[in-house]
Amino acid sequence: MRSSRAACVSAWLALGLAVAAGIYLAVGPAYRGVEVTAAAPGESSAQVRRLTATFIEVNGLRAAAVLVVPVALSALAVRAVHARDSGGLMRRAGLWMPALALLGLCAASFLSIGLLYLPAGIALLAA
Repeated sequence: MRSSRAACVSAWLALGLAVAAGIYLAVGPAYRGVEVTAAAPGESSAQVRRLTATFIEVNGLRAAAVLVVPVALSALAVRAVHARDSGGLMRRAGLWMPALALLGLCAASFLSIGLLYLPAGIALLAA
């Protein structure tokens, strides 16, 4: 098993990456599109309008719960790293279970939000 300090750094890194991905999805442009209005006969050109929307704008406020799950899993791993049972079975299970759950979430939602949480899952595996 890796040293306690390396596991601690890796778990905190995973939590930071999960929080960063969640904030980006909550306020950043997760969806982009283009709206084109055809030109009427006699007009010079069509009108093009670029559209952007956040994950929450498109999917509603209930989608914010989805963004909290990876952060909560990473926080559980940080808690497990700081458990008194250093090196014990409960500590290892407390690290591996959130890591596997987060990677499962990444696999299930790979084409939408899962790719952004993949670095956090990899960092949890390293812990």
